[in-house]
Amino acid sequence: MKMLFLLFIGFTFSLQTVAQNQGCKNFGLYYEAHRQSKKGNIDKADSLFYEVFSSGFGDLSHTYNTLSWAFREKREKLIPVLLKHGCLKGESYYELQSYLSQNGQQNHFLSEEDYLVWRKTYESGLDTLMIKELLDMESKDQYVRSSEDLFKSPYRAMVDNTNAFRLKQLITYNRGKFPSYAQIGKDGYDALCLLMVHQNIDVISDILPVLIDAIQNNEFYDHHAVLYQIDRNMEGNPFVFEYEPSTKSLVKTKPNVEIPGYGFTQYYGSLHVFDPKSQKVYRIPNFPEVDQTKKQALFDALCYPDPNPLNDHVRNVDINTFLNIFDLNQKK
Repeated sequence: MKMLFLLFIGFTFSLQTVAQNQGCKNFGLYYEAHRQSKKGNIDKADSLFYEVFSSGFGDLSHTYNTLSWAFREKREKLIPVLLKHGCLKGESYYELQSYLSQNGQQNHFLSEEDYLVWRKTYESGLDTLMIKELLDMESKDQYVRSSEDLFKSPYRAMVDNTNAFRLKQLITYNRGKFPSYAQIGKDGYDALCLLMVHQNIDVISDILPVLIDAIQNNEFYDHHAVLYQIDRNMEGNPFVFEYEPSTKSLVKTKPNVEIPGYGFTQYYGSLHVFDPKSQKVYRIPNFPEVDQTKKQALFDALCYPDPNPLNDHVRNVDINTFLNIFDLNQKK
């Protein structure tokens, strides 16, 4: 009986490990597909894209990014998979039709009947209360940031604090889990991603464990925004916050370095990639004595590639910039 119990525990742990690694595996496949495309291995890239999108990975930015590639390379087996993915992620039939038309494509890939079936699947998992809460939070967030109105500015911190509290309440309501794309859909997800880039370092640290789980469980895909916001907080902060793998949180560890004319340094390098060439262009250098072990631990937890592809845009990553930097670092 004891042996059976141990086997059961081991089997359960194995299933959890597989689930936890699914998100990172999919991110890896996605970036590898782009890398293979850049090398001219179009069939290999097509196969990898097919595998990753068949698994349900990604939000609509991943869908459209890859659709553009599939149109350009005439990958007619992949295009229907991506259109189905878009339907299951909440895109409207009209928007998909318009996108096909804008790219000079005749719609023989997506029928309205199939769309309605996939739309029903998409809607079946939505939590309307959670979506309503997120949209209300987004509305208040944008209202206090919609202009330089002096009467609005004092309320920004109050709104951000209130939204942080409400977000933590939603996580509690959701049985301790970060809202997943399947629960909040296209509109709720966009609102959540926007709210994430306005959270301070303490809030990010508090919710980081459930956020990491969501990324690794293939439920949240905007890991760029998470790292961007961590460094965005760090770059203006007199202290360095290092990642602690045992608690999946950020810990204030040492004074940050302030360089006259530059400001405080960044730590994880997610605002820009600071090779010698780009250091001449951008003004925020890296922390001089980064703990590479803890830095890599956070990258691994967030399924994030190193070196990373971030530029000034949080959501719209220039994949060619990422690949060129990756190849440059591989040669060093």
